[in-house]
Amino acid sequence: ALLVLVPPSIVITWWYKTTRQIEQYVDFNTHTLYSGFQSQIHIIANSIPPLNSSAASLAKLLSSSFNQTDEISFDEIETKVAPTLFLAVTTIPYLSQISYVGLEGLFFSYYIDGNQTLSTYANSSFSSRKKHVWYKQPVDNQTGKLYGEPVTSHSFNVVNTSWFQVALNHSWGYSSLENGWNNGGEPLFLTSVSLLGKGVIAMGVPVKNLTDRLGGINLYGGSLSLITMDGKLLLNGIPNTKFIYVNGTIFLQFMWPNGVKNFPCSNDTSETYMMDIDGKEYNVRCSTVKISGVQSVCYSNSSFFSVFAVFTSSFINEFRFLGFGLQVYALALPHEGIASFVYSKINYSHIALVVTMVLLVIPLVFFVSSMITNAQREICLHDKLIKQMEATQQAERKSMNKSLALVGASHDIRAALAGITGFIDLCLANAAPGSDFETYLKQMSLCAQDLLGLLNSILDTSKIEAGMMNLEEQEFNLADLIEHVVDLYHPVGMIKGVDVVLDPCDGSIIKLSQVKGDRGKLVQILSNILSNAVKYTVEGHVCVRAWVGKPDFETEILASTRKGLGKYMSSLFSGKNDGNSDVQAVSAVRQNRDSVEIVFEVDDTGKGIPKEKQKSVFENYVQVKETAAGQVGTGLGLGI
Repeated sequence: ALLVLVPPSIVITWWYKTTRQIEQYVDFNTHTLYSGFQSQIHIIANSIPPLNSSAASLAKLLSSSFNQTDEISFDEIETKVAPTLFLAVTTIPYLSQISYVGLEGLFFSYYIDGNQTLSTYANSSFSSRKKHVWYKQPVDNQTGKLYGEPVTSHSFNVVNTSWFQVALNHSWGYSSLENGWNNGGEPLFLTSVSLLGKGVIAMGVPVKNLTDRLGGINLYGGSLSLITMDGKLLLNGIPNTKFIYVNGTIFLQFMWPNGVKNFPCSNDTSETYMMDIDGKEYNVRCSTVKISGVQSVCYSNSSFFSVFAVFTSSFINEFRFLGFGLQVYALALPHEGIASFVYSKINYSHIALVVTMVLLVIPLVFFVSSMITNAQREICLHDKLIKQMEATQQAERKSMNKSLALVGASHDIRAALAGITGFIDLCLANAAPGSDFETYLKQMSLCAQDLLGLLNSILDTSKIEAGMMNLEEQEFNLADLIEHVVDLYHPVGMIKGVDVVLDPCDGSIIKLSQVKGDRGKLVQILSNILSNAVKYTVEGHVCVRAWVGKPDFETEILASTRKGLGKYMSSLFSGKNDGNSDVQAVSAVRQNRDSVEIVFEVDDTGKGIPKEKQKSVFENYVQVKETAAGQVGTGLGLGI
C-alpha cells in the first residue's frame, strides 16, 4: 500500500519545486520594475512642499513682534501680520491660502481664487453666542494692499473647528485636510501652528496639485485611489469601488455582481486582493506615503498586474507636528516580460498535477466502493428515523390543535355566558320584587353560574391531559343546593305534565345543612340524574329525597353505594382525593365518629330500566333502547 504513494509523492515534490521557482522569478522581475515607479511616486509626493517647517518658522518670526501678555489688535494684524502672510503666499511654491485666526474672533487671510488673489478678514471680535462679519477685498499682487470696496463674505466658525483647537493647544502644530475659503471650497493640505496661544497661523496647499500629477502617471492600464486616514477621499480612480471609514479603519468596498466585499487598507500590509472589474482581473494592494504631513491611504489596481507597496515616513527635526502620517499607494505592472516563462512552467505544473491526481484516485477507488455500501445503509436508517420523527411531530401537532380548539371553545362559550348573565342582571334590575318573573330570573342567574362552573372544570385542559379532576372543597348549604336543583328542573317537568317535588323526609337534611365538599361536582351529579328522570318520565312525578344517617356497614345502603350512586356521593364529602380506591375512602369516612352519611334518592314513575341492563347505566355512550325510544341523547349523563 505504501508503494502506491511513492510515485505521487515524487511528482508532488517536483511540482512544488517548479512552482517555487516561478514565484521567485516573478518576484525578482516585479521588484525590479517596481523600483522605477517607486521613485516616480516619491518624486511627486516630495514635490508638495512640507509646510510644517515653514509654518513653524513663520509663527516663530511673528511671535517676536508681539508681547506675550497683551492681546493682538486688528491694527497690529494689518501692520505686522498681513505683510508677512503676503510675502509667504507669493514666495512658497504651491501655497494657495495663508491665514491668521485669532482666538477672540479677529481674522485675516490671503487666498488664491482662480487667477486672482483675494483677502478675507474679520476686524471685530465676537462673543461665543454672537456671529461676527467677514469681509472680502481684492489684493494688489505687487504690494499686497487691499483695494476696492469691501463686501461681506460667508463666514466660518473657525475658532470652534477641531484643527484650530488642536493647533492652538499644542506647540507641536497640526496637519489636516480642510476646505479653503474660495468659492468652490477647494480641499487643502492645511498646516496650522499656534501663535503665542492667542491665535493660529494656517497654510494650505491645494490637493488638486497632487491628484493631477498622480493621475498623470502611466500605470499601464491600472488606476489609483487616494484617501486620508480619517476617511476623506482625495482621488478615486478604481471603478466599482468606494471607501468606507469605520472606527478608525479604512475599508475599500468593491461592488461584486452578487454583493459587496470590504478589504481593510489602514494597516501597513503587503497582502494583495484579487478583483474582477468589468470582466478583467485586478490585483489591489494598499500602502502608505507621507504627503505634506497629512495621513492618507492610497490604492491602485491593475489588469493581470502585480501590485507592490512601499512605506515611507519622515519627521521634522526642529518641530513635531500632530496629524502627520502616510499615504497608501499601489503600483500595477504588466506581465509581458515574463509571460512566456511563466506560462510554460504553469503548463508543466498542470501536467504534473493531473498525473498526481490520477495516481491518487486509483487506490482510492476501492476505498470509495466500501464507503458507498456503508453510506447506503446509513441513508436507509436515516430515512426511517426521519419518518418516525415526522410521525411524532404530526401527533404532537394534532394534540396541540386539539388543545387550541378546546381553549378557543372555552373562550367563546365563556363570552356567551357573560352576555347571558349580563342580560339577566339587567332584567333583574327592572323586575318587580316578589314576582314570579323575579324568581325565574334568579333561577336563570344561578343556572348560568353553575354552567360557568361546569365549563371551567370541563375545559381545564391541564386536568384533562393528566387524567384526573381534583375536588375543590368549600363550605355550602346542602339544603339550599338540593332545593336549587329541584327548582331548576321543576319548570321542565311542568311543561311535560310531570310533578318534580322535594321530599325532606325526616328534616335531618335541614338540621345538618352546613357541609364541606365540592359543590360543583354535587350539582353536576344531581342535575344529570334528575335530568334523566324527567326526560324518561312521561306522566306522574319525580321525587327527590335526602336524609342524614349514621354510617352502618350492615345496611342495604352500604351494599348499594359500593356499586352505584352512593360511592360517588360519599367521596364528595370525604375530603380524600389522594388517589386511594373509592371503597377505602368510604370506609375511612364511616370509621370517623364525627362524620355522617347523606343519602340522596331520585324516584320517578317512568318505565325504568330492565334488570339485565342496569349494569351498563354508568358506562359512557350507552343507552337502553327500550326506554330511550324517541329521546335524543349521547348516553353520557350517568357516566359523567
